[in-house]
Amino acid sequence: MKSLGCLLFLALPFTLLAETLTDIKGRSIEVEILHTNSDSVDVRRSDGAEFNILFANLSAADQQRLINLHLEKEKNTAPSKYDFEQLN
Repeated sequence: MKSLGCLLFLALPFTLLAETLTDIKGRSIEVEILHTNSDSVDVRRSDGAEFNILFANLSAADQQRLINLHLEKEKNTAPSKYDFEQLN
């Protein structure tokens, strides 16, 4: 029973970060989102496989959610006026 508890504990981090993405055919996959781009998302499956999914292959709801995530990330990482002043 102790080993089962350890296995569940080790699986916890992935479970907390896992998201379900659905493609345009209605198929779903549990993944960890690693990075969003302007037209795609890099993900990792629970078996450790990493790959890229084009937004165009995802459901409209997932496309919008990932685009918003990407835009928010870009907004939060955009250089500030202070950064530009330091470059000059």
